[in-house]
Amino acid sequence: MENVPEQGKPIESPLKGLDEKFPVSDLLTPENAEQAKTLTGIGWVSIYRNSPTNHSESEILMGRMTIHSIEAGRWVDVPLQGHYQQVVEAGLATVETDQEGNQVLRPTEAFATFVKTRLAPYGPKKEPTA
Repeated sequence: MENVPEQGKPIESPLKGLDEKFPVSDLLTPENAEQAKTLTGIGWVSIYRNSPTNHSESEILMGRMTIHSIEAGRWVDVPLQGHYQQVVEAGLATVETDQEGNQVLRPTEAFATFVKTRLAPYGPKKEPTA
């Protein structure tokens, strides 16, 4: 069988590289992360307005994808839902099959870059380097 780890060995996340390059903990301050968890769909539309999907329902889904990752403390797959086609067509996620055989949306580097850019005003302030 392919992709089956030896018994007792942890399965490496397919999102490990994304986690390393774009740590979710760097997206928002702890206070803003707590506030983000309470945002409604319209709140995410206002943050992600004019996204590559150019579709408010997809921007709401992108908000859900962001919240799931913030809550997990790392990038995570989310169940297929809503208007996922526009998110996939824009290159912000791929449709994958998880270990349980369910189809999920997997965020891409383009999604992480987009989120990082849009959430920058709400994230930890970086000290200028000399």
